[in-house]
Amino acid sequence: MTFGSVLCEKAIRFILNGIRHYTHPENIVKWCELAKTEANYDSSAIAFSRRLKARLDRIEDLQGFTLMEKVRLVFIFSRPVSPRFLQILKDANCIVNLTDERKITFFCSPDGIVFKSEQSVNQKKYFKGKPENYKKRTVVKPAIRSSKSVRNPPLPSISPIIPNPPEVDDVEMGNEEEEAASEQKPEKFDGLTPPVNNGSNFQNQDARARDRANSQAQNFVQNNRNRVKMEDFVEDMQQAPQEWIPEEKVDILLLETISLLKLAEQIETLAFNINLEEGFQQKALRAVRLFKANDQTITIQHFNIFFNAILTSLKAGRIQNATRKSIQLSRLFKHLQRTLIRPMGEELMAEALAILDDEIEMLGESEDEVLLKTVQIRLDSLMNLATNSWADLYE
Repeated sequence: MTFGSVLCEKAIRFILNGIRHYTHPENIVKWCELAKTEANYDSSAIAFSRRLKARLDRIEDLQGFTLMEKVRLVFIFSRPVSPRFLQILKDANCIVNLTDERKITFFCSPDGIVFKSEQSVNQKKYFKGKPENYKKRTVVKPAIRSSKSVRNPPLPSISPIIPNPPEVDDVEMGNEEEEAASEQKPEKFDGLTPPVNNGSNFQNQDARARDRANSQAQNFVQNNRNRVKMEDFVEDMQQAPQEWIPEEKVDILLLETISLLKLAEQIETLAFNINLEEGFQQKALRAVRLFKANDQTITIQHFNIFFNAILTSLKAGRIQNATRKSIQLSRLFKHLQRTLIRPMGEELMAEALAILDDEIEMLGESEDEVLLKTVQIRLDSLMNLATNSWADLYE
C-alpha cells in the first residue's frame, strides 16, 4: 500500500466515524479540514478533498470497509457510483435508486437499513448535521428601544387651560366608572353659570390647547422612533459580515487550468525517460516551441476526464509476456505519477495523483506489461484531446 493510500484510508476512517449518525449530505471540504490534521496531510483541505473524492468515486476498491460503510460514505458525500459497485449492491440483494448523475437517492439493505434522500437540487448541504451557508437577514423592528443617543426621554408635560370654577356643590361620587365618566362631563355651577359665548370660548381654547399639545407629543414620539430606526439600521450595517464559504469550493478549482506548455514539456521528458520513438520525442519538442510562442490551457476538469480515459485504455492493452518494446504497467504508472503529473502541481493535480495511487496499489506485484507503441499512441491521443494544435505537428 502506498503512502498516499494510507493517508486516504486513515482520513476516510476518521470521517466515517464522524458522520455515522447524520442523514443529510455533508460538506466534504470541511470534513477534510478536520481529517487532514488527523492524517498529517500537509496540503490544503481542498486538495485533500479532491484526493478523497477520487477515492470515493472508486469506492468498490476501498479496502478495510464494510459494504454498508461504503454506501454511507457515497450517500452522505453525494458521490456517483460506478456500474461495478451498483452490481455489487444488487448481488447483495440491496434495493438502489440513482439519479441521472448516478448518485444514490434511495437505498435499502436486506436487513432493512434505509438511506433516503429528500434533497432538492438547490438544497444546502450540512456540516456536522447543521445546515450551512445561509445569510443572516437583518430586520428593522418598529418598536422603540433604548440606544446610546436616545434613552427614553420623558414626554413634555401638558398643562391644559381650564377656567377657574367656583366651588362645586353636592358632587355625587358613585363607582369608578361613574367617577371616570363624570370627569369628562362639563361641571355644573350653582348660580354662577357663565354666559354662553364665554363658555364656548373657554371650551374652544381648551380644545385648541389640547390639540396643540397632543400634536407636539405625537411629533416628538414619531421623530424619536425614526431616530431609533435609523440608528438600528446604521448599527446593523456596521456589523462585520458573516464569513461565507461556498458549498462546493472544490468545483470552482476544477475550472482552474493547466498550461499546455507545461504539459508538453512533461510529455517530452516522459518520452525520453521511457524510450519512446525519436519521432514522437521530436513532435513533443515542437509542441514545446509552439506553446512557448503562444501558450494554451485546458481545465483541470477536462484533463482529469481525458487522463482517466487514457489510463483505462492502457490497462485494456496490457500483455502477459515482456518484450524489449514493452514496459511493466506498474512501472509506467509510477513514471506518469513522477514525471508527468506531479511536476504540474501537487494540489492542482491531486485527483490524478490519487487515481494513480489507486492503480499502483491494485497492480501490486503484477508483472503485466504494455507495449511502448501503445503508450505512445495513448499519449498522442491525450494531446489531441487537449488541443487541435497537436494534430498539426508531424512526427
